[in-house]
Amino acid sequence: MGVLLSDFKFARGVPTLLNNPTPPTIEFLKSLPNDFSSQEWGIHVLVLEALGSNIKPTIYVGSSANHKGIKARIRMHQTASAG
Repeated sequence: MGVLLSDFKFARGVPTLLNNPTPPTIEFLKSLPNDFSSQEWGIHVLVLEALGSNIKPTIYVGSSANHKGIKARIRMHQTASAG
């Protein structure tokens, strides 16, 4: 038995994005919601920007591979970037 896309929850606009021949814009990625349950597994995208710089934004794609879920993974990234 395979996994169906209907078995997953997607943020608004992401299902269409999966079939798009071009990559999403940084603005689209930054517009994605960040409300999620603390115990869900998920794939996350971080937009990395250097303030006051001419460097183009970069994205990082990761997943919440631990038992604490996506919220704990995002909190870990936020703590690391603040320190």
